Amino acid sequence: MGRLCLHTRRFYTGAVLISNIIFKESLRVVAMWLLYQHNKASEN
Repeated sequence: MGRLCLHTRRFYTGAVLISNIIFKESLRVVAMWLLYQHNKASEN
């Protein structure tokens, strides 16, 4: 029983880490896209 709990907790920790990475990466992509849009707008 305890081993199953440990496995579930490890899986949960991994899922949280992965979602954090995905969240940070998507924020970075959005920031770069906004910067690109801003640069394109200021050129015109």
